[in-house]
Amino acid sequence: MKANPIKSCRGCTDAAVRAKMPHEEQCNACRKKELNRKWRLANPGAMAANARKWREAGNKTVRPEGYEEQQRLKKLEKYRNDPEHREKAKAAAKQRRLEKPDIVKAETKSWMERNRPAVRRYQSDYQRERRASDPEFHQRLLTAQSMWRIRHWAKDPQSNSWIRHLENQSIDPVWRQRLHVWQDNRCYMCNKKDNNMTIEHIIPRSRSGPTVKQNIVYTCSSCNYSRRALIWGTEWQPRNVDTSLTDLTVTYKTISHALREAGLEAAENGRGGFRIHSDKRASSRDLYILSTFAASERNVSSRDGRFACILRDADPNAIILFDYEWYARAKAVLNMLRSKMGIAEKGIGARELSVVEVSAEDATVFLRDHHVMGAVDAPFRIGLANGEMLCGVGLFADHGDSYECVRLAFRGHVPGGMTRIIQGLRRLHGNRPVTSFIDTRYATGAGHGTVGFTYEGRTEETYLWVLPDRVQHQRYLSNDNKMSRNLLYFNPDLPREKNIRANGIFKVWVPPRAKMLLA
Repeated sequence: MKANPIKSCRGCTDAAVRAKMPHEEQCNACRKKELNRKWRLANPGAMAANARKWREAGNKTVRPEGYEEQQRLKKLEKYRNDPEHREKAKAAAKQRRLEKPDIVKAETKSWMERNRPAVRRYQSDYQRERRASDPEFHQRLLTAQSMWRIRHWAKDPQSNSWIRHLENQSIDPVWRQRLHVWQDNRCYMCNKKDNNMTIEHIIPRSRSGPTVKQNIVYTCSSCNYSRRALIWGTEWQPRNVDTSLTDLTVTYKTISHALREAGLEAAENGRGGFRIHSDKRASSRDLYILSTFAASERNVSSRDGRFACILRDADPNAIILFDYEWYARAKAVLNMLRSKMGIAEKGIGARELSVVEVSAEDATVFLRDHHVMGAVDAPFRIGLANGEMLCGVGLFADHGDSYECVRLAFRGHVPGGMTRIIQGLRRLHGNRPVTSFIDTRYATGAGHGTVGFTYEGRTEETYLWVLPDRVQHQRYLSNDNKMSRNLLYFNPDLPREKNIRANGIFKVWVPPRAKMLLA
């Protein structure tokens, strides 16, 4: 008899054909697969439960390095080369999108966030190659961009920049021009130089950002379009920030002209400032007017907003101002400089003037013209008057057991004016000690010393908050209650500093103030 021949299993998908016995329909491997398939159909979910128990017991599948990437490439190759498999995969994906839209949407969003740089590169490369190879597509793209800009934007004749139609009607043209001068044609967000900037809301309009001066800046088109509706500093940061700016001082010719008209000869000192002197007095001092936009901590070149510290250490006698003080109160600045140089107009002696209580309106008008820091609210307002004309005003805060002199200004030089005002304060409101804090950027406290004030030391480091439309003292944002009232955008879950910077606010350092006390 012949031995039973060994036949091959036709159900095997292996490249090597497995042998089977004549009385068997399948080889051992195929028979095990079929038994496993029937068991899975009879026990749905059992394999997943077993796998979960296996993982919970601390077991892990040890796969060779690069296994996931190999599987991904294998699937991708099959998808590309097998049309039947590709159609099945598309149909299955479509069916899953219909059955589980929320899950698919969340997975897609997560994948986009993980691969956003790669997606952007792919889109950029695709458009570049398509524009280069398809002139018709390139022309259609240019036409669509042009039509979109015409519908939404208009050319601003004041600043030669593109701005939105509605904003063109609501934003003051003078303010737009002032922003250009203040920012020196630099993007508010990335600091890059750009002569064709666009109007931008720091807090997006879609996030309830109003069209007000505090919320309007000029930015480059790259920052404007890439930021979309995200909050600056917390949800979005510019990709490339220009840190090449080194000149932080303002050297406009109009400043030199104004100084000469006030009787002060001004020449550039070679360090970004002015050397001012007068023919009437044989004295001279350096004057620096810093750009609050450039000198704040937003600019890496300003060393965290401490550029004023560098200038003061180099020249302790220099007068340091910020451009917002010059633009807002140039007349008061010139009067202060004339007084420091000893050429202020000599007024009537204080003994010939009468001590009067001054109204809040009159004090505000007087201080705007004669005090660099401008007007503030204070309960006690003492003035020196020559008939109907005010020659000096002092504003004092009430601290219960003492007074604080918050503003003191005179029309020219009034001999004995400070002593007379303080005597009037004590006579009208009680004899208490008087404290005064002197801004050491442009005063030394010598005048207070002649009255009887004694030096009590210096305050802690002080910063000014730089906003697009104004500069505020640190007290403006001193606590969370004031922050939530004063900030356009406030998120209680964010720390204090992040809330401040999300509103486009930066710090600029000013020298500590000297504390003087009159017992």
